[in-house]
Amino acid sequence: MNAVILMVSICMLSAGNSFLQKKFQLNTSETLMNFAFYNFANAFLACGYFFVASRFNININIPTLIFSAMFAVVVCLSLVVGVCILSRVQIATSSIISSSGNIIVSSVFGIIYFGEHLTVKLVCAIIMMLFAAIIPLKFSNSDPQKRSSAKSKLIICILSFFLAGAANIVSKLYAENPYVTDTVSFFFWTNVILVAASFSVIVFVALKNHIAPKTVIKTFTPKQLGNVAMRTAMSNISSVLTVSVLSMMNVSLYTVLTSALGIIVSALMSLFFKEQMKLRNWISVALAITAGVIINV
Repeated sequence: MNAVILMVSICMLSAGNSFLQKKFQLNTSETLMNFAFYNFANAFLACGYFFVASRFNININIPTLIFSAMFAVVVCLSLVVGVCILSRVQIATSSIISSSGNIIVSSVFGIIYFGEHLTVKLVCAIIMMLFAAIIPLKFSNSDPQKRSSAKSKLIICILSFFLAGAANIVSKLYAENPYVTDTVSFFFWTNVILVAASFSVIVFVALKNHIAPKTVIKTFTPKQLGNVAMRTAMSNISSVLTVSVLSMMNVSLYTVLTSALGIIVSALMSLFFKEQMKLRNWISVALAITAGVIINV
């Protein structure tokens, strides 16, 4: 019962995160400085959140730092890809692509590495999720209304697919490792690494392009920073809950259930933002949701 409550909470936080991410994407341009500052602001706020959450008692050891570095790479790429993909596909399609990668990549890894049982239901769910991710893209590559080329869209979608699974894999490996410290410290060090890396990029870009410090500070408006702050809080709470849930159940079942719920919410948000949802998009949504139902029956 506790796992179900936590999963529903994670889905609601994910929905709020996607909503704010879409609002952010509509008001920002895709430049290296913007992405670096976005990562810096997100990680800096997250450091403060986890430092307070730990009651100012952060632990550290080598295994934790290794996992933090791994997770930092995934988070950094996910933040950038998450913004880029929303300018190329609908929110619902973005959710289905990441959910498909979440399910397929995580499940394959869980079966190979953890020896999780491969069932007929899981195979059916994986196949349906794969088709759900491909259907809306196959017919939209030449859509003249899209702002990016078919090639760049494909690259972004593939990255989103694999990064979604990578996040759960690192979380699962961390949850199963007996030598790491507490979860809050793990996420704190993840964001410390992100702060250092993104700040280095900001300094590099500013020096190379002779950008004044005042201009760098004004990269985002107060409203955009507020958006980042809210997203940071939601993402960090969701990350902590995810590790807790993964310690209670296997990664394959978790990814299928949460993904199906997230897709339903994303489809509703696509309607809210008045995105064009064609028949192929609704077929994709139906396939993804059905996959979640099949695995849970």
